[in-house]
Amino acid sequence: MSTPEPYWAAAYGPGVPLHLEPGDTTLVDRFERTAATHPQRVALEFLGRKTTYAAMADQVLRVAEGLRRLGVGPGDSVALLMPNCPQNVIAFCAVLWLGATVVEHNPLYTAGELRLPFIDHGARVAIVWDKIVPVVEELRGDCALEHVVAVDLTAELPLAKRLALRLPVAKARASRAALTTPAPSALRWAGLLTAPPLAASHPRPSCSPCRSSTRTASPWGCCSASTSPRPSSSCPSPRWAC
Repeated sequence: MSTPEPYWAAAYGPGVPLHLEPGDTTLVDRFERTAATHPQRVALEFLGRKTTYAAMADQVLRVAEGLRRLGVGPGDSVALLMPNCPQNVIAFCAVLWLGATVVEHNPLYTAGELRLPFIDHGARVAIVWDKIVPVVEELRGDCALEHVVAVDLTAELPLAKRLALRLPVAKARASRAALTTPAPSALRWAGLLTAPPLAASHPRPSCSPCRSSTRTASPWGCCSASTSPRPSSSCPSPRWAC
């Protein structure tokens, strides 16, 4: 007796398989392969500004090296607190490239709502929308947090929009203030991008098919650094803390 298809199968487009095999490659491997095969195709589009796979791959490797210099390594957690923006995607990939664990947080949470999750996952580095740096700074001393990296969302806007935000008119000043603010106490995202690309000889991420408790700060797949030139199994998993 055949198993009936789930009701959502009718919504799948022609040629879209209902089931996918897990495969034996990581997200890092797949991203690297796509960037090499289609370097000039658009990887990201943010309010009209497009970023190719080649440009994105270069930024991912530079941010990965910048994070490595901050002490991020295999098995570490890195907290991300940003709206949907190119920097979030780039940071996500860079963290995975190091064999570390992504911990996404709602950027609108208060310090009180963030404190216990930060104690739980133990991230020493947080990449944060510059508007909420003061909120994250309140956590210092209560958890393992050592470095806060501030992200200016306007840096990834198209040139015309960036120039418009600098016009000496009240509406432009208000719009800019809603998107970004100085964060002198934090490291700058632009500083990560000045690092050289992560060395090709850096150990590649891999993971084993195990499951763990949410209290262990480990992803749903135990990440480790592999010295083999290619990953051996499925991708390191982000750990969501919404």
